[in-house]
Amino acid sequence: MTVEPKSIERKRADGFIRIAQTMLGTGLAAAVPTPALELTKNIGIAAADAWMFYDIYRIYYDERLSAQRLHELLGNAGVIVMTGGVVSYGALKVSQGLVNEFLNAVPFIGWAIAGTMTGASTLTIGLAWQTYIEAQYRLSVQADKSSANGKPPRKSKSSGKKRVTIRDAAEDASDTLEEGAEDVAEDVRSTAEELRDTLEEGAEDVAEDVQSTAEELRDTLADGAQQAADDLRGTVDDTAQTLKRGADEFAVAADAEGKITTRNLDGKQGMRIDADKYWAVREAILKTIDDAADDVALETVTENVEQIVGADFEGSVRWYVNIVKVDLEVGDIIERVPGESPQRLRRKRDLN
Repeated sequence: MTVEPKSIERKRADGFIRIAQTMLGTGLAAAVPTPALELTKNIGIAAADAWMFYDIYRIYYDERLSAQRLHELLGNAGVIVMTGGVVSYGALKVSQGLVNEFLNAVPFIGWAIAGTMTGASTLTIGLAWQTYIEAQYRLSVQADKSSANGKPPRKSKSSGKKRVTIRDAAEDASDTLEEGAEDVAEDVRSTAEELRDTLEEGAEDVAEDVQSTAEELRDTLADGAQQAADDLRGTVDDTAQTLKRGADEFAVAADAEGKITTRNLDGKQGMRIDADKYWAVREAILKTIDDAADDVALETVTENVEQIVGADFEGSVRWYVNIVKVDLEVGDIIERVPGESPQRLRRKRDLN
């Protein structure tokens, strides 16, 4: 097998392109959230990685990778190491599947982290496999070159000359193998440094993404807690207001004769009036106050009540308005605006 150096460079470039394609594909596949199916998806990603191994071998050797050829490449000790690596790789994919289940719950950032992690693992094993295959390929090329350069011994009258020719050929083969080993070692060293730099950059990016995600989660939880507290506070206030109004309505319940005894300021005796008239005037007063932007003049309240209850109302509407207004003040339903004369009314602002 005779191959020019530029041919090996071309093969290496093709291998890098194949690794990059697989890394992009597995990274995008991992970034797509699939709740409860992450372990199954990682089986497909593992198959894509295995196919990448096959293609890298085919790029260098231009032939299919058979089980027998794989055994020849690795040797007995290599098969044992390879078996351990497959087990470790399987454990890695199971772990990534479990981690991705949790990252699915973090939109966009969590998905990006899952894709980055999977793509980085594909890049790592792809470069490691290509480095090993290229090293084996170089050794095969060097061995073929040594065989091709060996010349059959020529018959000579001098046996000493024959021994020199054999020794020279052996030295040439040794030098060629040493040069090939140095090239392989340099390529392995260079690939290892590039891989280390890539992993360091990837680790920094992942760390920054995790920190950013943690900060966003913290802010989200803080905002959620604050919103929950505000909602609870509003619910408590609404409940307190409802209970307060319920207690007020119970306090002005009609007696057996359909009459209500209103409340008066300073504990004075109120007026005993018809319950229907009390509720009609009360609802008209509260509607007028609630319809106002802020507070409303007592005179305006009286005029609106007269319109609401209508001309069929028996008795003085103005008198009933004053009686019911005081009752509502005592019940903490409405209040007078301090310092205003004539009187202005509004809803009680503090029901606690």
